[in-house]
Amino acid sequence: MKILAIDFGQKNIGLAVSNQNETIAFPHSVLTNDRQLLRNLEKIVSTEGVEKIVLGESLYKKNTKNNEQLIQFKQELTQRLNLPIDCEDELLTSEAIRAIKPQTKKHRHDLAAMLILEAYLKRKHN
Repeated sequence: MKILAIDFGQKNIGLAVSNQNETIAFPHSVLTNDRQLLRNLEKIVSTEGVEKIVLGESLYKKNTKNNEQLIQFKQELTQRLNLPIDCEDELLTSEAIRAIKPQTKKHRHDLAAMLILEAYLKRKHN
């Protein structure tokens, strides 16, 4: 089953997808967090044949504005896409991305989604 991971941000949304066997995570793209976001996600889910979503969440920063927006986003995703949604802790993804030093600032969002998906796949298969 193909899985789409989402690194949610107030401005940018990083995406990564797994292969069909759920063994490899690939960075996919970065979307702008705007009115077209859900429509754009629907297109990607359809095009890629996604059957599940993994949403990165900060278990460390539960009571923040970003976390409130994430909860609302998750509800909208559930209603709009009608797919199962799991959450995965994104605790150290920012530090890991800084170590990788992506060429552009924007590119770090899809890399963060890839790390979230890798952690999810590893946990799921171990």
